[in-house]
Amino acid sequence: FNITGLTHIVAISGYNISLVILLIFRIFMFLPQKPRICVASVFIMLFVFFVGFSAPVLRAAICGIIALIAMFFNREYMALRALLICAFLMILVSPDILVGSISFQLSFLATLGILLFSESLKNFFVFLPGKFAIRESVVMTFAAQILVLPIILANFGTLSLISPIANL
Repeated sequence: FNITGLTHIVAISGYNISLVILLIFRIFMFLPQKPRICVASVFIMLFVFFVGFSAPVLRAAICGIIALIAMFFNREYMALRALLICAFLMILVSPDILVGSISFQLSFLATLGILLFSESLKNFFVFLPGKFAIRESVVMTFAAQILVLPIILANFGTLSLISPIANL
């Protein structure tokens, strides 16, 4: 996975948290929205408890709960703001996480890269087909790589040139 740039596939992340939220919303469809949001928040916390309190899991869970809070109060969810609040809270609780946790750095910077660069890169990769999410996969891979590349090179000394193809 390291050689091909696919370690994110086995990492628990925002995608997993999204699945938990969707599953809980479907199972508890009979409940009104606000109680469903509360149940989903509890299940996210249980999920984190069962899979472990790693930095990427906590980042994804906090961002997911912020999204649920926004939904609860009928407010717009702003992913970049949620990510910054999440980073602030995590660093406040554990200041050493900023420089001492490569997984925090990679998780935060990959998400930030996607939020900051994916829209611009869509225009750059317009020649790729949208079918089967080919364009989206390449865009997300490159967007995430922009900010994580320095961390990967500094800590692992590798650069996967086949990552964009492998991610398809």
